Amino acid sequence: MKKRIVIIAFFVLGAFALNAQPADPNPGGTPTPIPGLAILAAAGALVGAKAVQAKSKEN
Repeated sequence: MKKRIVIIAFFVLGAFALNAQPADPNPGGTPTPIPGLAILAAAGALVGAKAVQAKSKEN
């Protein structure tokens, strides 16, 4: 029970910390690295698709 309370408190306090971040000091400046994250997501999807395809060929 104590562990559950600690975990809940961690997430609640984490949410407050994430909401307390300052605004972007340079709007319209350098973009965030979303394209890099998109490449990682696409690579993960390809690896998953390959694994599913290999699994289906086994059967």
